[in-house]
Amino acid sequence: MDRELFYEIVLFAEKRGYKDHLAMLPVMPLCETSATLLEKKIFWQRWYEIIFNHDFGKAIWGEELSVLKNEQFCDCYYPYYIWKEHLQHLVLLKLPFEYLEKEYKRIKS
Repeated sequence: MDRELFYEIVLFAEKRGYKDHLAMLPVMPLCETSATLLEKKIFWQRWYEIIFNHDFGKAIWGEELSVLKNEQFCDCYYPYYIWKEHLQHLVLLKLPFEYLEKEYKRIKS
């Protein structure tokens, strides 16, 4: 994944309520072009902190609650959040950007 696409995903998450990344930014330059370049650089350097953030996951995948049936141990159901499942999957991947890019394109379309 390149910086431009990652920046686009961060802005997409921002539109959906993610705001934690804004605390990473220093006082921004007056020039909009310089501010954008600085944002891209900072977000890219701190990608790990961004993509594994719970609020980022909620913004990308939503806060819907789903239900799983546990047939292995009992005939019962338990609730789980879809965003948590995606973040758990991301953590296990060697290349989490590929998964994030695929999911972003799926959600956006």
